[in-house]
Parts: sequence; structure tokens; C-alpha cells
Amino acid sequence: MRLFSPTLLVKLSSTTLCLFASCGGTDKPTREQQLPTYDLETQDLQALQALGYVDYVESAGSSRTSGAVIHHASAIQEGVNLFSIHSPCEARLIDNQGKILHSWSRDGLTWGHVELLPDGSIVVPTKEEDGSFLVKLNWENELVWRRPVAAHHDVEALPDGSLSTLSFQWRKVPSISTEAEIRDELIVQMNAMGEVLSEFSLVDLLDSSPNWTWEMVEPRQHSRDKRIVDLLHSNSVAWMQPGWEALNPLFAQGNVMISMRHQNRVVILRPQTGELLWQYGRGEILGQHDATILENGNILIFDNGLSRGWSRAIEVNPSTKEIVWQWAAPEKKAFYTAGRGVAQRLKNGNTLLLESDRGHAIEVTSEGKVVWEYFQPSESGNISTLVRMKRYPRSFLGNLLSQ
Repeated sequence: MRLFSPTLLVKLSSTTLCLFASCGGTDKPTREQQLPTYDLETQDLQALQALGYVDYVESAGSSRTSGAVIHHASAIQEGVNLFSIHSPCEARLIDNQGKILHSWSRDGLTWGHVELLPDGSIVVPTKEEDGSFLVKLNWENELVWRRPVAAHHDVEALPDGSLSTLSFQWRKVPSISTEAEIRDELIVQMNAMGEVLSEFSLVDLLDSSPNWTWEMVEPRQHSRDKRIVDLLHSNSVAWMQPGWEALNPLFAQGNVMISMRHQNRVVILRPQTGELLWQYGRGEILGQHDATILENGNILIFDNGLSRGWSRAIEVNPSTKEIVWQWAAPEKKAFYTAGRGVAQRLKNGNTLLLESDRGHAIEVTSEGKVVWEYFQPSESGNISTLVRMKRYPRSFLGNLLSQ
């Protein structure tokens, strides 16, 4: 069990250095430029990255609010909220008043993002005593299948019923490190039964791209005889859907968007041709999560702000790379999560944000007004950190909620 104090101290350097953003195109930096120039020492940033994810935050005591807080009822997006708990392995469906409507659980070590299906079943990446798996549970919490694909972080259910998840493998890549094994990330496509249809290596695709340079991550000791580099630490996958190309040619069906925390970048790739089509974030975002395509053709990203000590959501125009909207707390360090985090654009234009490490979610309007909050209750003296939260319309589950 990892225990985490809600106050994270970071050492800032005395000078903020010049930063720049990268894209797929001709702006490839030189080898000397490719190391990050953030406003703290590189070894401090990498020490923060190496901390990994935490399971609990220490309870603030009786002074902490618990459950849902309705600030402006008429401005809240209707729906139900699904969130997963990292450890113990559990998912809960709550209404906007904080009432638990349904839950799923399973023995294991940790859970990632939980994807809800219209029949009330869930699919979730899980780490268990005997390895990492993608698991499907039905509405009655019964195991439907368990697939040994080393799944982690994210899973996406696609309109045709297929699934996609992130997986990994350890391997030697001499062009990147001669002394350590690289954690290569795999993008896996599966059918509705969880059977693997295809997979491709992110390291191979990016390392062969003329428009890509690596932000180097220092090797660390994994075991007595093994040193490793967690080079990518991918945490979200989003495949482009039919019709999205009308919003932007980048969104053509067959392209996929990946968020890579340790590269501080979001990329759009075309696996069939091995092309890196677009990249964003270098010098702008730090340790980000949960990149999604919006109906207006922009991209929403949860920027953890790993070295800044405060988090935000940003909406980016992919053509100009301009930030067209963002939200951070008025007192910026009042909203911060070093790991995980969610930004979901809702139907009414509001944005749902998850401050994972503190077990806290908020809904904000486009003007930045907070209209709804949820505080994970303290259990056994600690507050569980939340992996993801997603709001669904009640109609998504048909009559299941009325049974």
C-alpha cells in the first residue's frame, strides 16, 4: 500500500528557462535541444515521475467535506458518475447527489480506468498476484473473461464492439539505452471477447520517425540484476471514429491518439503506415493524462503540472496548437494531482475534472464556475485515490438503474 501526504513539495530552480512546443513536421530540435528545460532540475522531475501512483491520501480529519456538494443545481449536467479506485480494486456508480447506485469489485492489487458497456458490464485493466490482465465483469459482478495482455491504465470500447488497451513489454533497444531494458508500450486492439486482433510498438514507431526526438529518462534499478527505463509511461488511448475526419484530417479513421506522461507529449499516429502525424506538449504540459477529441475538433488534456505543483485542464486547437480554453483553481495549488487525473467535456459544455490523488472531482462551466463537487469519503482513516471518473447519461444503461 502506498500512502501519500496531500502536500507535495517540489524544488523549483531560480530561473525559468525557455520552453518550446513540438509538432509532427520540420521543427525537430537538435540533439542538444532535446533534453527538457523545465522550471526544476531534471533529476527532480524524474524523481517525481519515479514515485509512481499512490493508493491512499491521508485523511484531513473531520474538517474535510464528504460526498457530493451541489453548488448550482440548474447548471449541472444530468447523469451518473462512474469512478474506479486504484486499490482496493473497486468501481462505483454514483448519482449527482453522491448516492452509490451500483458497484463492482474483485480481488487484486490495482485497477486502472474502468470502461462501462451498455449492458452494464465493465472492462478494466487489473494487476493481480499472477500478472496483469484485462478483465470483464458483468452487472452482477461475475467474471466474464480474463485476458493475459499486461494491460495497464486505459481501455477504450469502440462503437463496433471492439476494445483497445495499453500493454507493455521489457526489451533491449540499443539506440536508446545500452545498459538498461526499455519498457516498450504496445497499443492492443481486441475483439469484444478480449481476443487480441493486432498490436504495435510505440517505441519502434517513434524511434523510426524523422520528426521525433526522445526526452531522455534516466535508468533506475528495477531489481538486483536489472536496470530499466520507463521511457513512455503511456496512459490514454483514443482511436479516431468514422466521420471525425470532417473535423480535421488528423482525425481520419485508423489514426490513434496516445498520451505519454514521461515524454510530456500527446501524439497522433497512423499505425498502418508507421507515421507520426502530430505531437504536442513539449515545454507546455508536464506529466499529463486523459487526452480526448472534442466535438468541436479541439483536444482536451488534463495537464498534471508535475513540476509546477498545480494542475489544469487545457483545450488545444490541433491545427494551431493554441490553448483556446483552460481551467486552473483560482489559488492554483489548491487543485493538484501528481498522478492520474481526468478532464471530460460534458454535453452542456461543462467540464468534469478529477483531482485523483485527493479523491476529489469538480464540474466547472466554460466560464470557470464550480457547480458540483464530489469528495471521496474517508474509509478506515484514509481516502482512496480515484483512477478515473466519467459521467454517463442515465439512458446509457437502459432500464438497469430502475431494476
